[in-house]
Parts: sequence; structure tokens; C-alpha cells
Amino acid sequence: MRQMCVDAQVTDPGKSDLYVENLLRLRILRRFSGSQAEYHAAGSWEHGDDPPSVSTKNFEVIELTSYGKALLDACVVDAAAQPGVAADR
Repeated sequence: MRQMCVDAQVTDPGKSDLYVENLLRLRILRRFSGSQAEYHAAGSWEHGDDPPSVSTKNFEVIELTSYGKALLDACVVDAAAQPGVAADR
């Protein structure tokens, strides 16, 4: 989360956990997690045999809610959409 704040050039990236927790509390962001299992068949290789196995990968996603998207649309001006303003490229 800290890197996300660094990328967004916030004033104090050290407070990233506080920022994200507040955005979650205000329902501007939502967090969900899950896991994905992958089956690996038995196999042989030069150092021996491998039995069949299952590996699990856990993940976490943070995304804007519909409310968060509407808030951004209302509060953030798209420079390219403004007449007479050149967008940075």
C-alpha cells in the first residue's frame, strides 16, 4: 500500500495504512481476498519422483467502489476535457 501512495505522490507515504483504512471505512475503496488452488500431477525428473500436489496462492485486491468512482468523477477535473487546457503527455 505504501508503494501505491508513493506512486500517487502523496505528502506522507508513511501513513499509507491510515489513508487506505479511512478510504475503506468511507466505502470509497473496497478490499477482498481469496485463494486459488492449482493441481500439480505426479511426475519424474532426474532427482526422483514427485507425488501429485496442490499449491495455493492467496491474493488481496483493493478497488474503487461505485461511490468512489462517482466521487472521483465529481472532484477530479480531466485536463484534456477542459477547453484551452493542454493535457500533459
